[in-house]
Amino acid sequence: MKHSPPPITNRWNRVSQALRRLIDEYHFPGFSVIVHHRGRVIFEDCVGVMDLETGQPLRGDTIFRMYSNTKPITSAALMMLFEEGKFLLDDPVAKFIPSFQEMRVVGPGNDLSHTVPAEVPITIHHLLTHTSGLAYGLGMGPLEEMARQAGCFDIPHLVLTQPLEKIAEIFSSLPLAFQPGAAYSYSIAYDLVGHLVSLISGQPFQEYLQERFFKPLGMADTGFWVPPEKLDRLVSLYTINAERQHVRVEAAQGSVFARPDAVPSGGGGLVSTRADYLRFARMFLNGGELDGVRLLNPRTVSLMASNQLTQAQMAPLTPMSLDNPGCGYGLGGLVILDRAQAGTLASNGTFGWGGAAGTGTFIDPQENLAAVLMTQTFDSPLLPIPRDLFQQLVYQALD
Repeated sequence: MKHSPPPITNRWNRVSQALRRLIDEYHFPGFSVIVHHRGRVIFEDCVGVMDLETGQPLRGDTIFRMYSNTKPITSAALMMLFEEGKFLLDDPVAKFIPSFQEMRVVGPGNDLSHTVPAEVPITIHHLLTHTSGLAYGLGMGPLEEMARQAGCFDIPHLVLTQPLEKIAEIFSSLPLAFQPGAAYSYSIAYDLVGHLVSLISGQPFQEYLQERFFKPLGMADTGFWVPPEKLDRLVSLYTINAERQHVRVEAAQGSVFARPDAVPSGGGGLVSTRADYLRFARMFLNGGELDGVRLLNPRTVSLMASNQLTQAQMAPLTPMSLDNPGCGYGLGGLVILDRAQAGTLASNGTFGWGGAAGTGTFIDPQENLAAVLMTQTFDSPLLPIPRDLFQQLVYQALD
């Protein structure tokens, strides 16, 4: 069914029209977006449906699976403990998880049968910057396949199937892809960061986030599972097949995200709404404070939004390496270093990240801007990337 676009009366209508085109041309189920600029919400919209089969319209309070958009929150949670003096960024992970004491690294030519000792210990900073050498179990290559065979993930749904303690045990027994600190390679690291939050704070990760993060910020619809009374607000999850058809992975009823025993994955386990996630983004934009509640010091926020990688670390080494010209990586998200090289209208210093099912956010201190896009189709080379188009159109619409 074709959508009749509204007449262009201002540049914000272009955002809505572009989202509707993605629905009409690529059959995305729907999009929910919100933009906060200079102290107020200046644009929000919902287009499309929660489920292609039922046609139920998206709502402003629809709940989405955040996947890797969880990582910036996990990083912020750990950095709250950093501010309390509970650890230093250069502390070895083995100080808190002893099984990481004696790691080994794959031999020349990625030979898994021949490993060598790690020359330096994996540090907390390595985890936060994806420079540890750990695998993920979701990428390509022999080490990723070894990690996948460990059975940590429900692959269709991209959720952890093992407790965080078991995840740490499994990945500490696997070789590293490279010497710690040698390169950036996207990994299981943030699930270990969530585990560190639990170990250092003395609280289960989900309880720590609820008490120290979500409740103070007023993020009432964010957590690691959707309770029964909110299940009618959970959007369906889709993937794309070789014929470019959207195939439902799961509906709300029976969702793995509706289980109270869901593993609290710091790398990709949260569910949230656009309004809730905007509160996190605004806190970050405000230097760690929102509505009189301070979670972080402005200096800590500045550190998180600063590139942590050297040029050598950004050089491609594995299929999971950083490959974004003009961009670096902070503590939990991408950082724009050279807007011209990156081909973006975002200011240098813009911080943001996305999730595997299409969610995305960006925070631009120079523009006093925070924006959130929610959708629920797994990223695919057969589809355009909605969050990139959304970001471009937001900047073009600003006064």
